[in-house]
Formats: sequence, structure tokens, C-alpha cells
Amino acid sequence: MAAPGKIKLISQSKKKTDPHDSRLLADLLRLNYLPPSYVPTEEIEDLRKLLRHRKNLGEKRTMTKNQIHAILQRNGIKHGFSDLFGRDGIRFLKQQNLPQLEEIILQGSIRELGFLSYEIHVIDMRLAAIAETDKQTHLLMSIPGVDYYSALVILSEIGDIYRFPNSKKLVGYAGLAPRVYQSGKTKHHGHISKDGPSILRWVLALSAHGVIKKPGKLRRFYLRLSKRIGKSKALVATARKLLIIMYHMLTKQKEYEERDDDLTKRKIKRMKAKSQRIIRLKETGMLRNENYEQLAEKGITMVTFSPA
Repeated sequence: MAAPGKIKLISQSKKKTDPHDSRLLADLLRLNYLPPSYVPTEEIEDLRKLLRHRKNLGEKRTMTKNQIHAILQRNGIKHGFSDLFGRDGIRFLKQQNLPQLEEIILQGSIRELGFLSYEIHVIDMRLAAIAETDKQTHLLMSIPGVDYYSALVILSEIGDIYRFPNSKKLVGYAGLAPRVYQSGKTKHHGHISKDGPSILRWVLALSAHGVIKKPGKLRRFYLRLSKRIGKSKALVATARKLLIIMYHMLTKQKEYEERDDDLTKRKIKRMKAKSQRIIRLKETGMLRNENYEQLAEKGITMVTFSPA
């Protein structure tokens, strides 16, 4: 498979037809200039689809929550809940006396929120079962701010870590390397390239946001840099530095140097607990979960599944 972005750099033809493209690819192959593209295994490709679906569900749930907040704001309703979408918050929402149209939208949004929460819950259990048996996931989970979902996203988007000869190539693939403009003696560094998968940069930024909350080198790096270039740019730089650390961890099979062993054990324990639930689901075709009542109050009515 050829990399389309790199082919554009080699050929700047304005003509776009199938015969012309076929001849171009044949000429590049004949001259040994055809830039190859990495093709992940079927297992990695399936994992990417599942992880991206999980992200999509999370975004839909956030949109639904924002819609409910907007309904309350339009009707001048205030609340004192730290979590409006917990058990007590949902009861509060269902007790509101709203105009008929607003009531229809609100109740529909609550049911939609419940369904999305339930789907996310089931997919999280499936991902936990995958992560539990993966050694590289356990390595990355030794980093504060990296849970099994973040680790799986990073590993699936990177693919084979050994296809990158050094950490700079990995940073470039992730789109976290700054663009360089040079003419003569003048050299200017611009914004990051944003090449590669956006979900990888998103997860790395979230992981960096988590790791800077703990004392250590990365927190000191972020605080020092944020005073000079601002918090947003400092967070991106920290994400880039974190990715470099991950590269060395994965290639050398070493855990994070400044890890919190107690925190890591708690994360692994939660992951294993979710993994056991999906095993019961596969065996019985039913989700047995002690938090189901809370999910039910958000609009869940379906309790059984066909065996996975």
C-alpha cells in the first residue's frame, strides 16, 4: 500500500484520472520511489475500530449532557448538584415541571443518556478484557494519568513500535513535531504538524494532563515551560515528551521510572474487575452489575443480551 500524502509530495500533477494515477504509481514503482504505507494487522485494525467507536459514544454522551444543561438554562432552573447526571441528579431532572415541548426533549435526552452510558459501560468491559492480557498495556499503565483505555489507544495507533527507528520518527508520525521553515540563515519553528491520527494526539494530551498532576520531571517541565509559552503550548510539549518516554519504555520493556506503585495496582485492579464482568456476560448473556440500578434510573430498561 502506498502513502497518498507522500505521493503528493513527489508528484504535483493537476490531472486526476484513474489511467493517469495508475501510470504514475507504475512509474514510481519502476523507479523504486513508491512510498509505502504501514498496514496494521487485522487484530490491530479491529481494536482501532472499537476504540474509535468508544470515543464516538463518549462525544455523543457529552453532547446529550450539554443539551440537558441548555434546557435547564432556557427555563431558568438552577441546581446544586456536583454531578447532575448521578442518581439524585436524574431524579431531580425527572421531577421538573416544564412546558410540554421542553419536557419531551428532556425525557428523550435522559433516555438517550442512559442508553449511551450503558453502551459505553459494556464496551469498557470488553476493552478491559483485551487490556488485561496485554503486557505493553500494563507497562504504559505504570504512568500516572494513563489508564487501560488510553494505553490501548496509544498502542493500537502506533502499531509495531519497532517500525520507528527512533523516537523522533514516532513524534513525527503522531503529528507532535513542530513545522520548520528555513531560508538561508533564517530558521523558524511553527505549530505542530498535526499529521497522523488525531485520536492519538487527543489521548496523549489527556495523559499529559493527568501526569502533570503528580510530582516528577514532567510536572516540573510543564510548570517551567508554561511560564514562558503558556499552558496550552506547554501541555502539547509535555505530551510530546511523554510520547518519547513511552517509546523508550516500549522498546526497552521498562516501567515508568517515577511510577506510583499503589496507583498502578488500583488501576489494574479496576481493569481486572471490569474484565471479569464481561466474562460473566459472555457466559450467561446477561450483564450482572451492581451499578445497574443507577444506570436504570438514567433510562435503561433492557437487561439481557444475546451471548457475546
